Amino acid sequence: ALDPTASEFALEDIQDTFIKVVVGCTVGSIGWAVASDALGLDAGLRFAGTYLFAGIPIAILAIGSTAPGLLFVPVEALRAAAADEEQRRTRALRVCTHEASHLLCAYVLGLPVQEVVVDASGAPRVVVYDEELVQQPGQLVGAEQVEKLAVVAMSGLMAEADAYGKALGAAEDLKLLNSILLRCRPPIPAAKQQDTTRYAALMAWTLIKRHEAAFNAIVSALSEGKGLSECLSAAEAAEAEAAAASAVAAAAKAAAIAKETPQERAAREREEMAARGRL
Repeated sequence: ALDPTASEFALEDIQDTFIKVVVGCTVGSIGWAVASDALGLDAGLRFAGTYLFAGIPIAILAIGSTAPGLLFVPVEALRAAAADEEQRRTRALRVCTHEASHLLCAYVLGLPVQEVVVDASGAPRVVVYDEELVQQPGQLVGAEQVEKLAVVAMSGLMAEADAYGKALGAAEDLKLLNSILLRCRPPIPAAKQQDTTRYAALMAWTLIKRHEAAFNAIVSALSEGKGLSECLSAAEAAEAEAAAASAVAAAAKAAAIAKETPQERAAREREEMAARGRL
């Protein structure tokens, strides 16, 4: 099921972990207070150690209420370090799938793609020029640009959801989409913003499916570390090959239809009508 708020961490797991942290810090602070007193340590050291233990849950709450993403940085780093080769390959392919959809939709819709860069973790990131521009302070978005930018913003979410059942990399895309809708001039009513989001999601999925050969070629190119021009060349070559194969298949079908007997033609037409839901 499509869940734009999905993450790799279930809410129950997060709650259980926080409870364990609270209990652990409570026990730790009490243990430190008793042990340091028994050992006759300096009162200031005992006080500082006890409150440092007890302050950990408060610090977690403070960070979680202001910048919750920071809490997952050490967890992600640990998971990345502990991941086996298969897990790393799967995560890398997921990122490539997400970014390939941005590149494909931007290219099809005529939005200029600035570059394909590699971030600190080695993952590719597609930089769409207009998306970067509309995030500048004071920059407004014309009504004629909104739908195209919305489609590109939603494409990563739809590609991940289609391939893996849920989208884990959607938070930044949804944040960008919200910024685009809020910066539109003339302003878009709330109901219209929801309609635009739905339209963008459907159109992004449609483009990915309509140009599936090009999309798969871009995913492969990104996974191989290729740049923007090579990705686009691979997409165009894949589209040309798919078009040629489709033409051959259509010609073969036309030739088979030409040789049909009346009975065979009637049976085929009934099957086609049944497939369309007319019978």
